[in-house]
Amino acid sequence: SLLVSFTIGEASTGPTLVEVSATTQRNGFLNSRLDAQEGRSWVFNVTVTDNSGTGLNPEASNLELYFLPTMKKIEGDFTLQGDQLTFSVTEVIATDGSADGEYTLIITAEDNDPISGTLFTSVRFLNDTRPPDTLEVVADSARVSVTLAAVAPGSGIDIQTSLIEISFGDTPLSSNIVSYTTDGDSTLFADFNPPLTQPGLYRVNILAADRAGNQQALYKNFIVGTPEVIRPGIVQVSSLFGGATPTSGLTQPLRVSVEVQDNSGSGIDWQNSSLKLVGPDSMEITGTLSQQQNVLTLAISKVLSNSGSDDGLYTLSAHIEDLSPLSAHLDTSFTFILDNLAPDTAVVSFAPDTSGLSITLTDRPAVAGRASSGVDILSATATAADPTQAPINITLTHDGDSTLSILFTEGKPTAAGIYTVSVVVKDKAGNQRTRNISFPLNIKGDVVFFPPEGSVVRGPLARVIARVEGSPEPLAPGTEALLQVSYHGLPVAGSSSSAGDSLIFTFADTLAADGSADGRYEVLAEMNIPALGAGSTKRAFFTVDNTPPDTVSVEVSLSTEGVQVVARLTDGGYYPDVAGIDTAATAVFIEDPRGKEISPSSLVWLDRTTLQAYFDPLEVAGLHRLRLEVADRAGLTTTRKLLLINTFGLSEGRSVAFVEEVPARTQARLTFISGRSGKRITRALLRIFNLRGDLIRRLDVTDRIDAQGASVSAQWLLDNDGGSLVTNGIFIYYWEITFDDGSKERIKKTLAVARR
Repeated sequence: SLLVSFTIGEASTGPTLVEVSATTQRNGFLNSRLDAQEGRSWVFNVTVTDNSGTGLNPEASNLELYFLPTMKKIEGDFTLQGDQLTFSVTEVIATDGSADGEYTLIITAEDNDPISGTLFTSVRFLNDTRPPDTLEVVADSARVSVTLAAVAPGSGIDIQTSLIEISFGDTPLSSNIVSYTTDGDSTLFADFNPPLTQPGLYRVNILAADRAGNQQALYKNFIVGTPEVIRPGIVQVSSLFGGATPTSGLTQPLRVSVEVQDNSGSGIDWQNSSLKLVGPDSMEITGTLSQQQNVLTLAISKVLSNSGSDDGLYTLSAHIEDLSPLSAHLDTSFTFILDNLAPDTAVVSFAPDTSGLSITLTDRPAVAGRASSGVDILSATATAADPTQAPINITLTHDGDSTLSILFTEGKPTAAGIYTVSVVVKDKAGNQRTRNISFPLNIKGDVVFFPPEGSVVRGPLARVIARVEGSPEPLAPGTEALLQVSYHGLPVAGSSSSAGDSLIFTFADTLAADGSADGRYEVLAEMNIPALGAGSTKRAFFTVDNTPPDTVSVEVSLSTEGVQVVARLTDGGYYPDVAGIDTAATAVFIEDPRGKEISPSSLVWLDRTTLQAYFDPLEVAGLHRLRLEVADRAGLTTTRKLLLINTFGLSEGRSVAFVEEVPARTQARLTFISGRSGKRITRALLRIFNLRGDLIRRLDVTDRIDAQGASVSAQWLLDNDGGSLVTNGIFIYYWEITFDDGSKERIKKTLAVARR
């Protein structure tokens, strides 16, 4: 149903608008963010004049608020009191900028006079919660200009509230500034007189304000002149860096830190600064980075082992940045060594007159190839005792590195027996080891082996023998004497027995001579002869090699200057694992077409397996043969031959022809090599005949002449000119060669065909 009102005659004047206001307006703008901070909500008041005197109709009057960008109706309460209409917003208005924009308040005011008009109008308000920003900053030594940018839609820049201040470091500038001015719109100016002259980084502090009450503090830096580049510094780093420590010297989980110094005064950029710890395996050790005041700390998640598996060099890389654009970042590193393995003795040697001994110490890393802390030679101590354990006076000196020298103060002792030197040594990580070194003095006799120590054995081997030589009378092995043989660190099956003055180890299986038993064998003789003291135990090795040496590669360079040969040889390894190449017995020769053997003009060894030989220029043209005789220290030899074609010879040699595969199975490769000096092959014909003289196949292989014109090869697929395969048997091949001077050469030979 509808209600329609109408008037006959002239209507009375309806309500008229007097004033519209919002209780939270700022310069005529709304700001839901600031209102929320102040705990206030929007209240809109509308004042009208009731021209009829009948009062406003509360049922027909109303206020409604809409958000124009989305036409969303805003929830609120409407009240009417006299001529005052009020709308209180009950909905929470967003403060993050999503509710910024225009709002329209729709006003409907109707009085109780049925013949008067109705007031229907609207008023717009702008909500602005986002502060302005800088659009442009232009600065030099004479003037700074800052243009502000308001958000859109927005309330616009409040140029009177906005301001700028200039400072150098932390010091505000005032004496140089003549005036602060604006363009009345969005740009602020600061003029300097006299202009700024001190080079460095200046700061523009900006307060950007808009008419809705939003403000934002900003800053921009600008540079005058060419200031000095300043880097952050490291005041100190965790104490373990720069030294060495065992795991027991660490507090785990490990925390490493650096104390940083801000040299520019602009503050450290902690967000872009970092610490990285890299272990001895070159892998980064993960951890958690934290910062407190001016200290950057890395707490690693891994617990370092005390077994030695984590030993080695650790590197802490520090990357420090500060907030000044004039500063360069700092990249530096610090190291420490984790070392859990105590040092040890490496070599013990005696003076020629046995008046003292020299001990070389070593601090081997727990993991090969990694760093260790090194021997602390200054901490080393030593004592000595004679065979009765009575102390002996000694003088201890060192070389400042790793070698101790022990001198018997009263000269070489004369009593026969076993003497003892006790050495206590530390490394720079504090690990300590005591090593007792026993040695005989004035006792004759030495343990010798067959095969001799360090020897190379060729052929089968059934037993190893150890006995004492050099003693006034034979020294028989003790009751618990033992002879052991190991191969690649594992004991070799066999039995140990004694016979007279000898210990004998008999292999369970005689070492074969087919190469399967090749390698280095280690021998341990426990003679159990007290008179020899420590000399009663001896280790040695010998090498079994039944595999002949060979070539890896042979490179030949042939020119008018001569012949260079580089041969890379192999014996399957290096001594003592194999016999090794015998450089003295290895030789290289060249045989010319006339059968003359040519020796190199020089022969040098580039390393243990690489031979380089030079030959004078070859006199005769044609096919030569390089012969390489390779020998190893076991007496095994291998001969390798290589064909050479000499096109530079002054004398003519003999041309040759040959078949590479004899007999021919699926095809035959036939080659002709010229022995004519200075002549090039220009045409090559090959004819194949059977034994009756019938022509079987004719091949023109001119297109297969080599680049030097010295040789040509043909491929015969064992077929006749009709395409059928020939039968097995003997055939005659006939070369007809034409040279560039018009001369010809013909060679006839036979070949056998035995097809599969």
